[in-house]
Amino acid sequence: PQHAAMHDWWLALIASAFGEIDFVPQATVLYRQHIGNQVGAKNVGSLHYNLKQLANHRAVRQSLNAAYVQAEEFLECFSPLLENIHIRVLRDFVGIPSLSKGKRLNTLRKDGFWKSGFLRKCGQLWFT
Repeated sequence: PQHAAMHDWWLALIASAFGEIDFVPQATVLYRQHIGNQVGAKNVGSLHYNLKQLANHRAVRQSLNAAYVQAEEFLECFSPLLENIHIRVLRDFVGIPSLSKGKRLNTLRKDGFWKSGFLRKCGQLWFT
């Protein structure tokens, strides 16, 4: 899709809406890191990584915006097939940027739209 931020994010949305997401404890594919990778593995739990991210306001806002736009496209593509609860949650998420800071934070809390890890949650609170 045009507004899929990353293919794996898009596939995770499809799996969560129409199937199931589960943990597989063994590696099932080989993944090679190289200089040409678009994204690459990051240590999102490290203080250094998170401080570097917090300093890059523009990139953080672009990433959050990409998630909102992707969710909106997902809703447009699949709303006829989604359960009402999924539609409500997607509409809540897509609507976050138009809300006041207090209402954005309340929506994060109400729907559980939290990043994983303490430092990432702190950054989310700061930039949301």
